[in-house]
Amino acid sequence: MTLGLTTGKPIGILTVSWIAAGSGVAALPSGVRWSHISVVGMVGGIGFTMALFIAQLAFPPGPLLEIAKSAILCGSGLAGILSFFAGYGILKRRHGPGIAKTEAEAEASTPR
Repeated sequence: MTLGLTTGKPIGILTVSWIAAGSGVAALPSGVRWSHISVVGMVGGIGFTMALFIAQLAFPPGPLLEIAKSAILCGSGLAGILSFFAGYGILKRRHGPGIAKTEAEAEASTPR
């Protein structure tokens, strides 16, 4: 479960975003790079409520359920830490003048 939250969700979010952009259903706003989308995928690994709900349904009360809950919470914490450092590293680098500096610039961006 820890591996699913730290790798599965980012891979899934990045893959579906890539498919949507490649098929023309969606477009990346100007200044947004795939490295930014990968950080969003990592942030998606923080969500743990559905994982806890599924664990409650899958395991009877007892040690297996407690291990599953611990793995989910550890995976969520690890995803949060990884996304913080990855986001900090990516956003710290200024990617040049293409980055929108205000909300209005971001909203006015045109699809590629």
